[in-house]
Amino acid sequence: MKNWFYCILLLIISQGVFGINDPHISISKITPEGGVVYSQVTSILEDNQGIIWFSTNNGLFSYNSTTIKRYNHIQNQPNTLPTNRINTLFKDHHGKMWVATENGLCAYDEKRDQFNRYLITDQFDNYIGKNITSFFQDQNGDFWFSDEKGVGIFNPDSNSAIYQNVDNKKSRVSLVTIDKNNCIWVIYSDGQIYYKLKDETTFCIFFNGT
Repeated sequence: MKNWFYCILLLIISQGVFGINDPHISISKITPEGGVVYSQVTSILEDNQGIIWFSTNNGLFSYNSTTIKRYNHIQNQPNTLPTNRINTLFKDHHGKMWVATENGLCAYDEKRDQFNRYLITDQFDNYIGKNITSFFQDQNGDFWFSDEKGVGIFNPDSNSAIYQNVDNKKSRVSLVTIDKNNCIWVIYSDGQIYYKLKDETTFCIFFNGT
């Protein structure tokens, strides 16, 4: 893996693709000035203003079709990213962009062009949120996440989270996601897969990994 940020290939879908009249794809090369050391792009998101965001293991980048801007962690500045190692991005029902990192969760403040960090506590008042690998919002407006301790529901108003009991599982969560029917899916590192149907309170096993 090369150490220098040579370029990011941005796929721009032409109007004809969306209209299914002109199936041509235009590819443009995007190269930030100076070059940045990185080895992985972890997530790509388009916000409500049409800005494309790229999260990497060395910072966050925005592209407005003209220039690329890099956002990074700055020590002792709480309105910057909590770390440069970012796992995923998510846009909620109100268009707010959430940034899940290896050192906690933050949300982008578009008006101030800065980030608001969330110090999350669980139901036992322990600080949590290390290495958040999944983050999304369900149809009821609840925020779901996965981290090193398991799967939880996050309340941004109280900065609190409640971990969910998934069949007393202790294995590490690889992924938690949601489908179009508002069914929650949890995939564990041992291969087992669980699901929770909309309006249900318990998880059921879908695949035991053997």
